Amino acid sequence: MGSTSVWHQAAKRMPELFERARREGVDLKADVYPYTFWHSTIRVIVPDRDFFNPRKVEQALAENGGAQNIRIVNYAPEPALAGKTLAEIAAHWQVTPVEAYMRIVTATGGADGPNEQDVNVLGTSMSEDDVRWFIAHPEIMFCTDGELHGAHPRGAGSYPRILGHYVREEKLLPLALAIHKMTGLPAAQLGLADRGRIAPGYVADLVVFDPATVIDRSTVEKPVQPPLGIPAVMVSGEWVVRDGAVTGKHPGRVLHSAAYQP
Repeated sequence: MGSTSVWHQAAKRMPELFERARREGVDLKADVYPYTFWHSTIRVIVPDRDFFNPRKVEQALAENGGAQNIRIVNYAPEPALAGKTLAEIAAHWQVTPVEAYMRIVTATGGADGPNEQDVNVLGTSMSEDDVRWFIAHPEIMFCTDGELHGAHPRGAGSYPRILGHYVREEKLLPLALAIHKMTGLPAAQLGLADRGRIAPGYVADLVVFDPATVIDRSTVEKPVQPPLGIPAVMVSGEWVVRDGAVTGKHPGRVLHSAAYQP
């Protein structure tokens, strides 16, 4: 998530932050996904959970791009509202966006939020120029920050979008650097000694893609639409995608950092 209060600041403020980290011996890394909008519950935009304070709610909406940039993905009490923005819902209910927000929180469990998953939203609160700066930076890795079958297109589209849109079309960064930021860099950062490279002794996690055609096709309307240009994927030595078709195998497992202590 981001905030409109810090839009357009990456190129101005981040280089000094990375430089200071180097001077102080800090191994500073970060990750980014290639979209300006996020997916979560509607409660996350009010960090201190003071959901019924009109001033704080109004500020939260403004910092997240306004009610017109918060789109309801699902709303269990009134499913027909899915796909509408908070601004549209407020107009439908003939209340202000602040009142609509508080009404939604109340209807899904109140301040304690036991039913907060009954309302999920997509929020546009990052700026494209900042996202581009993070994508191009050699020490910032890539991620999806999502799930494959979620409501945000990032689950199915993040990596092919980087390869197709930002590498091939926009020429924002070289292909080799993009691949490194997807593989070797995060593996090294997490201390995964047998991942992130194609080499003897390494686990066979492979993605076969065509640099000339790879592109994302997932959208807000169709978030699980598969990408183009990726005919085969191997996980732990087993094909999970072959000849463009999902095989149904699930050989993957949760990986922990070498420093992780269960």
